[in-house]
Amino acid sequence: MGRMFVNGEQMTDINYVFKHNDRVEHWMHRHEHPVLDLPIRIINEDENLLVVDKPPSMPVHACGQYNTNTIMGQLRQNKMADKDLRVLHRLDRTTSGILLFAKNYATDLEFKTTLKDGHWRKTYVCKVEGEFPEGAVFCDQPIGNLVISMGIQCVRPDGKPARSKFRRMWTNGKESVVEVTIDTGRTHQIRVHAQFLGYPLIDDKIYNSRNWGEQKGKNAEYGKSYEELAEIIRVNHRSENWMEYKNPEYDQMMEDIAAKLDEITPDDPNIRPEDRPSTDKICLNCNVRKKVPQMADFRMPLHCLRYETDKWSFQTELPDWARESGGQVPESVPNQPILETDHADQVPESSLQNSELEKFQNSSNQNVQLKIGFKFQKIMEAKFSKDDIGKFGRVLCDTRYPLKARFRALFILRNIGDDLSVDWISNAFDDESALLKHELAYCLGQMKNKSAIPILETILRDKNQEPMVRHEAGEALGAIGDPSSREILKEYKNDPQPEVAETCDLALKRIDWIIESGKDTDSPYQSVDPTPTSSSDSIEILGKTLIDLKRPLWERYQAMFKLRNINTDESIKALAQGLYCEDSALFRHEIAYVLGQVQSPVATKELKDRLLLEEENCMVRHECAEALGAIATDECTEILKTYAKDKERVVRESCEVALDMAEYENSDELQQAAFVAKRRFQTSSRALKENYPKLTSFTDSDIGKMYEIDIETARQLQYDKQLTLKLKAQVETLNEMVTVVRKPLVEIADCMQSVCSVDIPALRLVLWGHFGTGKSVTLSQAVHLAYSHNWCIVYHPTAMHLCRRLQEVEMSTHKPGRINDPNGAVAILQAFKHQNQHLWKVLSELPCERTYEWSKVDKTQQGKPITEIVEVGLSAPFLASDCVGALFRELKRHASSGKIKLFVGIDDANSCWGKVNVRRADRTYALPSDLTLVCHYRNIMKNDWSNGIIVAVTDRKEQADNRNELEVLPYTPLETLGEEGFDHLDPFLPIECVEYSETEVTAVYNYYKDRRWISHSKALTDSGKLEMMHLSGFNPFYFERLCAGGSKMLPIMGDTTPPAPPARNVSTFPAKVTFKGAQTWRESLGMFMILLLGMSAFISVIILCVYTWKDKQVYEELVNYMDTTISISKIQYNPQYGIYNLNDRELDVLGRERSYKNLLRGYLFAEFGFWGLLIAVAFVYMTTDLTVQAKKIVFWVNISNSIIQLTHYFII
Repeated sequence: MGRMFVNGEQMTDINYVFKHNDRVEHWMHRHEHPVLDLPIRIINEDENLLVVDKPPSMPVHACGQYNTNTIMGQLRQNKMADKDLRVLHRLDRTTSGILLFAKNYATDLEFKTTLKDGHWRKTYVCKVEGEFPEGAVFCDQPIGNLVISMGIQCVRPDGKPARSKFRRMWTNGKESVVEVTIDTGRTHQIRVHAQFLGYPLIDDKIYNSRNWGEQKGKNAEYGKSYEELAEIIRVNHRSENWMEYKNPEYDQMMEDIAAKLDEITPDDPNIRPEDRPSTDKICLNCNVRKKVPQMADFRMPLHCLRYETDKWSFQTELPDWARESGGQVPESVPNQPILETDHADQVPESSLQNSELEKFQNSSNQNVQLKIGFKFQKIMEAKFSKDDIGKFGRVLCDTRYPLKARFRALFILRNIGDDLSVDWISNAFDDESALLKHELAYCLGQMKNKSAIPILETILRDKNQEPMVRHEAGEALGAIGDPSSREILKEYKNDPQPEVAETCDLALKRIDWIIESGKDTDSPYQSVDPTPTSSSDSIEILGKTLIDLKRPLWERYQAMFKLRNINTDESIKALAQGLYCEDSALFRHEIAYVLGQVQSPVATKELKDRLLLEEENCMVRHECAEALGAIATDECTEILKTYAKDKERVVRESCEVALDMAEYENSDELQQAAFVAKRRFQTSSRALKENYPKLTSFTDSDIGKMYEIDIETARQLQYDKQLTLKLKAQVETLNEMVTVVRKPLVEIADCMQSVCSVDIPALRLVLWGHFGTGKSVTLSQAVHLAYSHNWCIVYHPTAMHLCRRLQEVEMSTHKPGRINDPNGAVAILQAFKHQNQHLWKVLSELPCERTYEWSKVDKTQQGKPITEIVEVGLSAPFLASDCVGALFRELKRHASSGKIKLFVGIDDANSCWGKVNVRRADRTYALPSDLTLVCHYRNIMKNDWSNGIIVAVTDRKEQADNRNELEVLPYTPLETLGEEGFDHLDPFLPIECVEYSETEVTAVYNYYKDRRWISHSKALTDSGKLEMMHLSGFNPFYFERLCAGGSKMLPIMGDTTPPAPPARNVSTFPAKVTFKGAQTWRESLGMFMILLLGMSAFISVIILCVYTWKDKQVYEELVNYMDTTISISKIQYNPQYGIYNLNDRELDVLGRERSYKNLLRGYLFAEFGFWGLLIAVAFVYMTTDLTVQAKKIVFWVNISNSIIQLTHYFII
């Protein structure tokens, strides 16, 4: 409703006919709908693209009564966007999350083209009603219009194809938060599919309603026709429903105006907009009062979490409602927030201000959404703006945040280390927490920024500060090491507080030492030590110096840090004795600090003792608590939980922070590593000494040499998925990948160099050997060798996952009866793309031989690059399994034509002919040949192509066929592959991986010794080296495990613990030849029988003894009666079976005696049990491998039992 102006004059003549060049204006009284007072956060902005985090309640662009209160309107009003800003996609008004804008036509065209082609991967998160099922849930129901004017959709057969994948993140039984990935982009797709599955979105006033039927539209069972349903929806959601009151005279007034248009006095066209009245009598909104909206009218728990393609990726943080109780981010969802820019002035002019919304607004604004999820390297590499640093600083200074969050913000600022960070840290010294102020001073010292000196001097002079805070300020001045601090340190080295005085004396000596020596006291733990280390290497001498109360603190500190750097169990035990030195609380405090650095459980008892001692100085107890948090064993965690409510505030807070650190130490993802970079929480950085060559070719002369694989290359080849857990931990800790050259690698290198050509079929190599001989490591070395020579790489880290780790399955539409693994196929394509980045340009120039029709819509035309097959599979997971087969086919063809050299490496390749845990539709287990991906890998392992090499690893953990060990060893290719797999790979060249030679084991030992990977001091001696070699049997796995210090480096072989280290034996045959070998069903049955019958015979003897003791008189009478009757031959006795033959009268007499009946039953049970035991012993002897210690013991115990009972029998 408004006014029409023609050429500047208000038009009231309804019969006026427009003329050429007339200028027509429509003036109306606009009412903006209210929106929530939330900022629009900028995620990324450059010359072509603007990415924002859209808050709920705002539409994307102007529509209806929304104009200024829109994302576009706010961006332009705040001069954050120009008039050429273009919307790339849209989100509903109540939806929040990622929103992309193009800044020019070219970008708009490029992005919308990729969107139309389906190359965008869109991930949302939503909260639904009910307990959503675990695992992946797919919904591919078509979606069509229900009420076109309102944009409301529903599941209907004539709708457009739509596909959504749901995965539960967490649930409390009543509601669930679900991650949703959509392959299509239909209107309201997630809301409609969630409704169809029976889990509608919470607060969804359209689709979560009984208007759709009793089950709210579950399974599209609406109970009425589409026309009836549309009418119900239309009536219940029309705009008139918002009216609470309407002026009763309004309709009549409008009729009067319409009847007398020619009498209306035109408005003055010269009135400025700001001078116009705030109400308009002809405006409908001015004549009605609308209902107060509820929070559900402004937002809905649906958030666009991530948009990405292969070229770019943008992600927001999880909203508060998507986090589990306590505000924690669910582990299943990566949360790596992008630094955001807050725009406080972006508040819509007409924001609604009722009490409920104000409460919501305040709770939202209080949460700065600072989540600590980066890796440490990312923090160090990132370039922070002043706004970013200010964000961290505000969290640090805001007492509303929990202490652990403020600590994390503190260590971010410490890692940034600039003057602005120093200012923010300085502003936090007004806090009431002594622990926090102590850490503030510590961080200022570790930053070594001289701009921190004034605030540290102020804290040192302030005698109202706690002694532990003043002491840390003095230590920080010494850590900075500026000569200008000498005067104040001299002044306070005689302070009444002994902790402060001793600290200032040490800090002064440190500055003098730095001036004289020109060195610094940096430690291998990335911290600044108060003193240098001692020159002595004797643990005994250092230990005595440490606890000698007559020596100055300077010398005792030197011994302390030297013992820490030696870092053996013996040195840590000596170090822990310093906690019992009662002369100095400062000294005990520092001892606890360095024990936290080494993180050894050896010192747990001593730390616990000091923490439990309530009379101990609080600064000592606080350091003990944080050290226990760094050690992070279960025992330490229980101690910290006990003292989390200690009467000393600094101890309570230290336990809180320590428990947070313990949780980090025990987590898999280590997501807090970047921000808890404090000295006591860091892993030791090993001092690297010798550098090893980076070889790309190998000969026999290289065997036994160590060589290095570039760490960045290792990451590109995804070695984190290839290596065993112990090697992965080693690589991550040492930040390098160094391995030894062995004979199998040289043989593979020789084959790759001399045998591979277009004229020779692809050579197949099979790596075999018993457990722990380095088959997987050799394969990873071969992968790196192929990468170094620019080969195309097809590598799978374990084929067992193809048959055992299928998270979700689909029936193939290409091959009837085949079973697809969409997730597994996508992972294969992602790995292929990642591992072949060095060759991607070459691969993108190789054309497809034929046209591949993936679906009715999707196809890859003949002549298109083969890399497009990869992109199709990554963008559409339901097509990925077929894309893998097509990719392998094209790679084989181009390798045979000489355009590329192809390397195929498959670990656990014998699993392609092994066991499957997937069931068919008839609930029977599928065969490996039923799995699409397994078939693809079988095909690429055929030698029907040339100019390449196939390296397959076989391992006994997937034993395809059990045969007689007398005929074949259990880990040979014939045994592990089975007949079918052997025939498929035949002919092939077997390469056996054996134990280390003395040259190889010596090279590995020297490397570990050089990198300080060997943890025990005795292992560093020649006798210790020899003992480890022979204790491990020269087995690579067990030798590396011993060097690493034991069970902490134990890898996982499937789901079982590896067997004990094998003895190095020249003979390869088992000690005892058995009929069927160990672990057969006969062996299991025999052992069960022998245990059961042995126990039965033993129990029956006990029963006889009990009844004999209880009813001795009755027993004697019965025995006497039986002896008498036997002697007169009235009772026949069969000595062979121990059975008395009594007549009916005798049985009747004896039957009255209860004891006799029980005795007789027990006696007969014992007799029959004895003969059964003999049979079982014979059966076990014929079927069981008795070389196993436990089985041998059970067998001979029962043999002894049988002999005793047999002797007793013949005596009787």
